[in-house]
Amino acid sequence: WFMTLLAGFTFLMETSGIDSIIVNSTALGFILSIDELLFSSLSTPTGLHMMERLEAMPLYDLSMEEELEDELVLARHEDMKARGSPWSCVTSMIPGKLLLVIIIWLLALADYYHGNCEQSEDGTWVSKRLYVPTSITLSLCEAFFPSLCPQEHHADPVWVMPKGN
Repeated sequence: WFMTLLAGFTFLMETSGIDSIIVNSTALGFILSIDELLFSSLSTPTGLHMMERLEAMPLYDLSMEEELEDELVLARHEDMKARGSPWSCVTSMIPGKLLLVIIIWLLALADYYHGNCEQSEDGTWVSKRLYVPTSITLSLCEAFFPSLCPQEHHADPVWVMPKGN
């Protein structure tokens, strides 16, 4: 799944116009829904029925709080808040999944810049020089681990980032 994420991230990062980004995002949304399409078309009717009948499992029981008076529920809440630390208050407000998504996004961004850009003299990140490969075939190592098995290329670059004025 991480390689799919990196491919999609690269796909969107190398799209220049906003209209193309919207079209490409829609295309990626379709590609990512292919697994559901395959499941719905290749599953047996029994499997589909079982998946349709699934219900969410409650993570906690609120029946006791629903029966109590409002003042008692508020008093319990204040008591729990007083026993908690400021850190637990912060962690309860920031969802863990959001932090995980931000970390994965930062890793994908760092991987993109590390693989496709280089730092110029003034500190900005610019595209690396583009070289023509010597062969059109890739080994498995070159395809999946380009940093470990770099592909051979011609010495002269085909494209170089133009210098600013």
